[in-house]
Amino acid sequence: DNSTLSISIFADQVPEVIPTTLAETMSYLKQVNVDSSGWQQGVGRGVPLYYILTPLAQLDNVDAQVVHEIEHDFVVQMKDVVDKLDESKLFLQDLVARNAWGNRFWQERVRRYYSNFIAWRALFLKDLGTVIQKKKFGDIGGSIPDTLQRYWDHELYNFYTMLSRIEEYKADLGGWLAQIESLRQNGVQVALSGEDIAAAQLDLTYDKTY
Repeated sequence: DNSTLSISIFADQVPEVIPTTLAETMSYLKQVNVDSSGWQQGVGRGVPLYYILTPLAQLDNVDAQVVHEIEHDFVVQMKDVVDKLDESKLFLQDLVARNAWGNRFWQERVRRYYSNFIAWRALFLKDLGTVIQKKKFGDIGGSIPDTLQRYWDHELYNFYTMLSRIEEYKADLGGWLAQIESLRQNGVQVALSGEDIAAAQLDLTYDKTY
């Protein structure tokens, strides 16, 4: 906001053009040493004593505290949570895409778990976004760390619980495939799709149907 921009210069030097915007201020600071070289040439320009650029996060005021909290709690912790959510989504997508070999019950369980996760993920990110917006405007009614903790505490969708659940699903499917292989080794033909089951020659093709 240019109407609230303020710059203090502690030096025996006056800029030829007073900066009135943030961009002009940054440009001026970059040129201070160049402009000061005129002092050595005797044209009346002075040398600045010094200037210090201080990150807002190190200042002890309300605005700085908000920036500090967002910098550390949001950028670092939120990135970790979002990365975990994205990894979980990819792992589940891989699981959903697997050939269930006729195990519709397994397939439906996996799809239902995936769709519920996607819905919960959307609500969680919406809630987190709301908390961040409140913090930006100085509202103390929300907490970024507490909101992030909801993810880690969730009994179904936190990253490590999901990894364990995915491995269980893989093991279940592996057991199903082992049963199919066992039946085949004993001379039993297995119908693995609706087309197989609906085949006109079903009674002639299969000894037993599972």
